[in-house]
Amino acid sequence: MPTHQEQPPLSVALSRLRLRHFQALDALQQLGSLRRVAAELGLSQSATVALINDLEHAFGITLVKREKQGSTLTSEAEMLIARSKIILQEVALVQQHTLQSRDIGGRVRIGASPYLISFLLPQMLNLFRTQHGNVYVDIQEDTLDALLQKLVEGELDAVIGNVDTTATLSPGVELAQIFLWDESLSIIAGRGHALYDHAHATLEQILEGPWILPHADSHIRHLVDKAISMLNAPPLVPMIECRGILNLINLTAATAGLSIAPTSQINQFLWHDRVKLIPCPVNIAIPPYAFITRKYKKPLSLLDDMQRCATEAVALLANGEPR
Repeated sequence: MPTHQEQPPLSVALSRLRLRHFQALDALQQLGSLRRVAAELGLSQSATVALINDLEHAFGITLVKREKQGSTLTSEAEMLIARSKIILQEVALVQQHTLQSRDIGGRVRIGASPYLISFLLPQMLNLFRTQHGNVYVDIQEDTLDALLQKLVEGELDAVIGNVDTTATLSPGVELAQIFLWDESLSIIAGRGHALYDHAHATLEQILEGPWILPHADSHIRHLVDKAISMLNAPPLVPMIECRGILNLINLTAATAGLSIAPTSQINQFLWHDRVKLIPCPVNIAIPPYAFITRKYKKPLSLLDDMQRCATEAVALLANGEPR
């Protein structure tokens, strides 16, 4: 293999290219004159010509046709400019992010379901921002299983959700959970369903559906299937499957079907006269909602403050504070 000194001339020429070379070519496309480019970049005209010559030698192509009436870019130059614009834009973005990061007082990455993002996080983040206005907060939404996996792998700092404390997520990884609130899941019927105005429903009536349920691999679906199994009943067969509590409720209201939802959510005015809770023998037990983190050897002040804001937000919402 040749040493650095033995590199072919074209390789040496490529290694000597700098951003200024591509900036000069880009400016030539916009300004149409080497003299104007030189003035724009604060260079002499001979130095500007040298930049273009360097590019031509490095790529082995002609970029500029120099004629009496002026300089004209070749088709090869137009192609190179299109590619180099990507480089210049990326460098500008890096510079922008670097400047912004000087004013950022830290970063917190929180995972939550779409339901919790709409229900709890607005109040929680409003409280947090009053204390840490210069902290960057990254909110990621996904299924609980996917979010917990990201937490285990260090891609998230905390997850807000409900997970069985006995669950083993990964060998050697311990989770810390701070209780936020207890929740229950209820059977709901959309307006137009035969059970919508019933004061009580039997198990047989509930099993008839039609059902709108979370996907079979979701955390909540496992809880529903477990509750049905404990009644020695056949598993529910969904007519529609989707992700997200709010999607389930909306689809139930639109299709006059049956589904499940957090009891506290159905009490919101938004769902008045659209869906109703149906008292029935099905009891779906779920773990309490918690602020979940990995167990750290030393306290992390930003996470501690975020957890306190989550606890305070739950209290405010329980007292009827607006979101």
